[in-house]
Order: sequence, then structure tokens, then C-alpha cells
Amino acid sequence: MSLFFSRFSSRTKVLSSLHQNLYLTSQLCSSKPTVQPKAAEVPPTHYTDLLRRTHKPNNLERKILVWTGRFKNDGEIPNEISQDTMEKARNKARIKLANYMMAATVVACIGMVISGKRAAEKGETIAKMNIDWHKEVNKDAK
Repeated sequence: MSLFFSRFSSRTKVLSSLHQNLYLTSQLCSSKPTVQPKAAEVPPTHYTDLLRRTHKPNNLERKILVWTGRFKNDGEIPNEISQDTMEKARNKARIKLANYMMAATVVACIGMVISGKRAAEKGETIAKMNIDWHKEVNKDAK
């Protein structure tokens, strides 16, 4: 999206300079007395700042911005940030969380394998547990 605006910005600058050159050329060629054009007033913000989408982060998003390293602490986060910054922080947090979940899954799988091997050494099997459970249920039913 920013590539689009950068192209638009450069084209606007070129067109603006061409317009100024044509205006000055027409002033020189006319028989009227020349009047210097007034300097254009600089708007308070550039037009791309006006077109940029801003976002007010809530508490969870503030924590995400700090956790992903966009800001060092919660106090540094401005009241409004660009939508692009927020999306990048969300994507980075999503990737980090997915990596942590994958690591936790691997650790849990290894733990279950170790637990199963210990149970097998003790002679505990699922079939034996099932038979014992059925015996208890049949005793209670009588």
C-alpha cells in the first residue's frame, strides 16, 4: 500500500512542478505586469499522513506491541499508531505464540512417551486397566 502512495506522491510532485513552470511561463509571455505567486502555505501534515490509517491500541494490543519488541515499555506507546505497525506486531506475536505451542506439544509428547514406558515397565497396560474397570462396574451393578 505504501508503494502505491510513494508512486502517487512522486507523480503529484512532478505534476505540481510542471504546473508551476507553466504558470511562470504564461506570466512571462503575457503583457500584464508580472505578479510573483504567493508561497504555498504548508499544511500542518503531509497528505499521506492524512490518508494513513491509524489505530488506538487497547491494553492487550499494548502488551503485544511491547512483547514483540516494537516498544520498550507501555509508556512509550503513543495513543494512536499506524495500522501497519499494529498488523506487523500481531503477525509477529502470532508466529511467536505458534512456535511456543509447537515446542510445548513436543515436550508433552516426549513426556507421554516416557510416562508410557514407565507404565509398561510396571506392567500397567490399557487392556489390563479396562479389564479392572469392567470388574469394578460389574461388582457394583450386582
